[in-house]
Amino acid sequence: MKKVLFLFLILIALLLASISLHAGELVFHWNTMAESKIYDMEFMPDNDYFVIVTANEFQVRRTEDGEIFKTYPKTQTYEDQDIEFSPDSTKLFLSYGEVIEIRSVEDFSIIQTYTMPPAGEGYSPSFLEIKVDPKKPYIYALERQWWVGTPGEGAGRDGIFVYNYETMEKVADITPAGFDRKVYEHIAISSDGKYLSFINQGESYLITIDLATQKELQRFRICKNYSDGGGSGGWPVCIKFSELDSDKIYFSGTFPQSIQGTYFYYGLFIYSLSENKIIDSTFGVGNDKILNSYFSLFDNDKKAIAANSLYVYITDFEKNIIENKINLAENIPFSDKILFNKSNNYFIGYAYSLIGKIEYNINSYILEKPIISDIIYPNPTTNEIIINKHCEYPTMKYKIINTWGQILSDTTINNYDNKFVLNLTSYSPGTYILQVNCNNEISTNKVIKEN
Repeated sequence: MKKVLFLFLILIALLLASISLHAGELVFHWNTMAESKIYDMEFMPDNDYFVIVTANEFQVRRTEDGEIFKTYPKTQTYEDQDIEFSPDSTKLFLSYGEVIEIRSVEDFSIIQTYTMPPAGEGYSPSFLEIKVDPKKPYIYALERQWWVGTPGEGAGRDGIFVYNYETMEKVADITPAGFDRKVYEHIAISSDGKYLSFINQGESYLITIDLATQKELQRFRICKNYSDGGGSGGWPVCIKFSELDSDKIYFSGTFPQSIQGTYFYYGLFIYSLSENKIIDSTFGVGNDKILNSYFSLFDNDKKAIAANSLYVYITDFEKNIIENKINLAENIPFSDKILFNKSNNYFIGYAYSLIGKIEYNINSYILEKPIISDIIYPNPTTNEIIINKHCEYPTMKYKIINTWGQILSDTTINNYDNKFVLNLTSYSPGTYILQVNCNNEISTNKVIKEN
C-alpha cells in the first residue's frame, strides 16, 4: 500500500511540474517528498529556509529548491504536533501529547520541557494546538482531556489555557463558560495580541476572547447542530485574523443551515467582531464557494490562496471574484497547509508527505527582497538607535516592518542635521526592517532588538 501511495504521489508531482500557466497566474516551481507524514511546517525567521516536523525528526529545507539543509532528531512520535516560533525568532515551541518543548532555533537543542500533570481517573491529557502571543511571553494552548475509561461513563473535555513560556507556569484557564464539553481544533490570535478566537464543531460558534481581561468578548452562532435529527453539524477548517485590522476574522469550513442539508455555508467567510456578524460570504455560498479549504491571506489581505483535495483557488476580496481555480488530484501539496513568503512572492504548502512551491506571478505585486545595508542593535540601556542619513531635503520618511511584512510605523520627520534618533522601547525583542526614504532614495537596515 505504501508503495502504491509513493508512486501515486510521484505521478502527481510530475503532473504538477508539467502544468504550464500563463504570466500573471500560478507558476509551479518544484515538488519533493519527505520520508514520512508531515505534521507541521513553518518558515524559518529569514524565510530562506523552512522547517517541517515529521515522526522522527525536524528537517530544515531550502525554499529555493526544497532540498534538505539540516536535520535534527526528535525524541517522541505523536499524531498531534504543532510548531511555533517566539516573537524574537530565537526559540521554537513544539507541542505533542502532554508535552511542550522549547528549543533553540540555532541548533534545535532543548532548552526547557513542560509536561502536563496527570489528569483525573479515566482521562488522558494532550495538547492539540498552540499559539504564541506576539506581544507577551505567553503560549495559548488548546488542550483535550480524552476519556479513556469505560465507554459511556465519561466524556472528553476541551479547554484553552495560558502558559508563561519564560517560566512554563500555567497562568490562566480562559475556556469560555459552557465550552469545556465542546470540540474545537483551531484557534487564532490577532497580530496586535488583543484577541483570541476559535470555532467549535457541532453547533458552531465563533468565540472571541479579550486577552487583556482574559474574558469572553463576543460570540456568534454560525450554525445549529442538526446531527441528532439526521443532518450534520458544523466543521471548521481554518481561522485567521486580518493582519491589518483585528476587527476582521476570516474562517472556512462546512456549516449547515437546515436539517435537510439543502443550504450550507461551505467555504470562506469574513466576520466583523464589532458588528458581530458575517460581512462577506462571497466565497462561502453560491457559485463561488470554495468548499472545505485551508487558506492563507496575502496582498495586504486583499487576496487569499485556498486549497482542498480538489482545487487550488486565488480569491480576490476587492473584486469579489475567484481569480484563479486549478483542478488538482488528491494529496497535492497544498491541502494541509499553505505558507506565503511576503519577501519573494511565493507559496510553500504540503499534503501528507508531499511538499511544493508555487509562485504568484503578477508584475504589479512582486516584492523584491530588500538589500540590507547594515545591521543595527539598539542601545541596551536606552533602547535607542541613531540613524545617519545624508539627505539634502527638509524631510525624510522611515518605515519599521516586522518579519511577517507588517508595517508597524510609517512616519515623516523633519531633517535637521542628517540624523535622527529612534526609541524602540515599545517594541518587543525581535528582528525588524528599517527603511529610510530620502526623496525616494531608500536605504534598508536590519534592526535586532535583544532581550
